[in-house]
Amino acid sequence: MRRLLCLAAAGSLLFALSGTAAAAVLHSGEPYPDGRAAGEPAADSRVFTLSIVKGESSLMMVSPLSRARHVMLRCDPVSGTHPRGGEACRELAAAGGDPAALTPAGGRACTAEYDPVTVLAVGTWDDKTHRYERTFTNPCATHAATGSVFAF
Repeated sequence: MRRLLCLAAAGSLLFALSGTAAAAVLHSGEPYPDGRAAGEPAADSRVFTLSIVKGESSLMMVSPLSRARHVMLRCDPVSGTHPRGGEACRELAAAGGDPAALTPAGGRACTAEYDPVTVLAVGTWDDKTHRYERTFTNPCATHAATGSVFAF
């Protein structure tokens, strides 16, 4: 029992010290090991996983064997599996990295056909986490509202 108490005390002390050390590093104003200044976003902080599935179900509940399509979009520099990554990154930059704030291009007329499409964007932009899920009435309405971000 005494050995267990010693281990618990040592673990608590180690946890407290590691938290103190982390706080000191975060608030020191020193540059990060990758060379960026404190408070400056990391180079890989503009990354999204984008998904599209036909239907009205939540993409978080979709089976991996379903017909969902997924791409990785990395901005600054543009890379990943998105076929129109440069355009998608520019549109996200104009929206401050928030997929919910994308502004429709306008001038696109869509039919009233009901063929639902659900989209999901999960990622970070300048160290802020975003999760966006929405069901549109059809693919045309999806592209009219989201531009090239979900054009894959």
